[in-house]
Amino acid sequence: MAKEQTRAPPAPPVRVDVWRVALDADAVTRRADRRVLSASERSRADRFLRPAHRWRWSRARAAMRRILAGYTGLDATVLRFVEGINGKPGLAPGLGDPIYFNLSHSGGYALLAVSRHWPLGVDIELHRELPDMMAVASRFFAPVEVARLRAIDAVGRRPAFFRCWTRKEAVLKASSEGIGDNLHRLTVSFTEPAPVTVEVYQGSAEAARNWSLFDLRCPMGYSAALAFERRTAVTINYLAAEDLESRTPPKGVGNCSLSE
Repeated sequence: MAKEQTRAPPAPPVRVDVWRVALDADAVTRRADRRVLSASERSRADRFLRPAHRWRWSRARAAMRRILAGYTGLDATVLRFVEGINGKPGLAPGLGDPIYFNLSHSGGYALLAVSRHWPLGVDIELHRELPDMMAVASRFFAPVEVARLRAIDAVGRRPAFFRCWTRKEAVLKASSEGIGDNLHRLTVSFTEPAPVTVEVYQGSAEAARNWSLFDLRCPMGYSAALAFERRTAVTINYLAAEDLESRTPPKGVGNCSLSE
């Protein structure tokens, strides 16, 4: 009698938490943010010439500390960070189970992506004016991307440029590669309604198949993307830093602790 063959159930989707941080805050919040930062972070913030840049950088960094504190169970002020390849930050060893995260900020918002599974990259960009947009694209984009961008009308070209940029930068941040010499070796889709995909990675279409790439929800006038070097089902959990800091965490984040 033949044995009935059974198949293993599919693996559950990997969860990635994406935290949105509003960077413009009142004076009370700015003072509280500064108290959370380390001495070296305060020193770095003080090197910004414009106060708005200093406050926004500090806000993003302090929010990152508070959010990661919820995953580690530690106080935000005791977290220590180390710099990896090309300056990508990570939590110092000895702070519990591995947590992978990546921070990006532009204009008035920051995004922090967090996962317990593997390294990832996130990027957010404000759709700012770029008078030399095509010159920038010609310098950093692959030739096929430049041609696609040139074919888009004037109204759609700027959002298309930033869709392309954020998707490319998210991939390079996930892989810890530098941006300057690698953007042109990476090709992504960005014309609508094409699927969000990595088409060529390090000059190889075969290597590109290992990547997962997603557009992220973000405020109007921005583009954002998430990437990691795995092909798997993913659940993206959108959260707001303000919910955590107000001590009214969203559903599923009881007591501000996100341990699975």
